[in-house]
Amino acid sequence: MQRLRASRDIPIHFTRPYRYLSFRIAGSLPLDLDFKQGLLTLRNEPERLERTARLIEKLIPQFDMIQKTRAKAGGNGNTPLGS
Repeated sequence: MQRLRASRDIPIHFTRPYRYLSFRIAGSLPLDLDFKQGLLTLRNEPERLERTARLIEKLIPQFDMIQKTRAKAGGNGNTPLGS
């Protein structure tokens, strides 16, 4: 979640109480509608959180690539030596 918070595209702020946290997390992410619909059908919050966490783990490399691309686009397109 710390990496996702750094993304400008995804404002994430969760206030207490953390009820239905899986829905709140999934609602703030650009996830497939089928995935979100699947969460709605599950009645078990720990299972919804587990599925959401696994999907986020898959998305992190994409977010990292977006951040690197933005950083490179903000410069001259060259990376410094040693990077």
